[in-house]
Amino acid sequence: MSFQSNIFDSKCINLENNNHLHFINIPILNDTITAYIDSKIVSICEGETETSLDIIKQRLIDDLTTKKGSNLEMGTIAEFFGHLYLVSAEFLSC
Repeated sequence: MSFQSNIFDSKCINLENNNHLHFINIPILNDTITAYIDSKIVSICEGETETSLDIIKQRLIDDLTTKKGSNLEMGTIAEFFGHLYLVSAEFLSC
């Protein structure tokens, strides 16, 4: 699926057999990206829930703090931004 994000600076390269490679560049967390994170973080982290945005953010901070400086920290952050990008492309999860 070829896709150009309105949120992220991204580039899509069409490969053969209808495959695509997406590159995402996020040099800074600007207001647009920060607002988008706030609008999606609850559903990405917990799905449908009544948990508040502030509690979700604190849980994420606590989780990342325990992983500080490790490959798990980088992997967690990369996975989160991967989810953000897929949501912005309107991919659905099962």
